[in-house]
Amino acid sequence: MEKGNRQVVVSALQFACTDDVPTNLATAERLVRAAHAKGANIILIQKSWNKSLLHSMWKCRDLVQKTRELLLPMGH
Repeated sequence: MEKGNRQVVVSALQFACTDDVPTNLATAERLVRAAHAKGANIILIQKSWNKSLLHSMWKCRDLVQKTRELLLPMGH
């Protein structure tokens, strides 16, 4: 790549969700890692990917922490 040029690769994830938060987190993590491995630098997760987590706002801290743990090793 020439200086100043950057390729943007976008991945949109779609998967079946359950009421099982750990299963949804594991599925999301697996798909995010696969998209990143294929070169995606913008990864979109469906808005209802974790219904149980969205309905239990106190659990959002777990989502934020898990997201940080997932993204930091990727350099983000």
